[in-house]
Amino acid sequence: MYDRNSTIDAFLIGTAAKQPAPGGGSVAALAGALSAAMGQMVLSYSIGRKDLLPFDAELKQAAHGFEQAREVLLRLMVEDQEA
Repeated sequence: MYDRNSTIDAFLIGTAAKQPAPGGGSVAALAGALSAAMGQMVLSYSIGRKDLLPFDAELKQAAHGFEQAREVLLRLMVEDQEA
């Protein structure tokens, strides 16, 4: 089983192998986690900027939401493989 401590290469090799897991659900969950990470990256560039300070609280809240989504998606990636 592949989890958050597996290398990207190991996950890709496992996905390409003739085996049931990781499969489409795990790949979709990982893609979602990567998307959430990209959202966090964008917000990281915005949080603390002088011109965006009026929105800082909302930006931090959104960044936290992306972090939570990333964690949930990684957990779902593992659960899909276990199913």
